[in-house]
Amino acid sequence: MATAAHLLSFEAFEGPTVGTRYDTTSADNKITVGRTKASKLHVDDETVSERHGVLLWNQDTGTWSITDLNSSNGTAVNGITLEPQGGEGWVYVHSWVHRCTTVCYTSPPISTVPCTLKEGDVVRFGNSKLRVQVHTVQ
Repeated sequence: MATAAHLLSFEAFEGPTVGTRYDTTSADNKITVGRTKASKLHVDDETVSERHGVLLWNQDTGTWSITDLNSSNGTAVNGITLEPQGGEGWVYVHSWVHRCTTVCYTSPPISTVPCTLKEGDVVRFGNSKLRVQVHTVQ
């Protein structure tokens, strides 16, 4: 039986890369995000750090996660700023949004609670905003 591929796509809708589409697969279980062409997800935006973040595929849970790697201008998902990590720790985002609606008092809110990227999430790298699309292909 063939293993399903889990595609993660981003479509830029705000910032200097508007209209650009970025496609990845779970075969790339670690996707580097940055301003340089050495990054697997190369975002050509001067507000994106050279080594801005990383996307990780977790085979056990079948989910993608996102981590900010101490970028200069930050990373946010659905308006929730990710706390920068020095390495490749897991920072998930979606569930945090639901828990945060009544208990979050920081401005802007900062996520330190694990959660996964979901279809339709909005990710901001620097000044570029991208919409997440998650696909499973048999």
